[in-house]
Amino acid sequence: MPDDDSALVAFMPSGQRGRVEAGTTLLDAARQVGLEIESICGGRQTCGRCQVTVEEGTFAKHGIVSGADRVTAPG
Repeated sequence: MPDDDSALVAFMPSGQRGRVEAGTTLLDAARQVGLEIESICGGRQTCGRCQVTVEEGTFAKHGIVSGADRVTAPG
């Protein structure tokens, strides 16, 4: 059973997913589950290459309830 300090992330369309520590950036979460997202600036938010879209809704297939309110803004 997962602890309260983790989050389940899923990246589409690859389908790669896994649990990461709460507070992990989405870029680092992607890397932890084996998905390489291009980030020329190293994740410093200057090049725009690593932008992702957080889809809102319930995704029963993946056991995820997703929404912008569940993601902390960078910084």
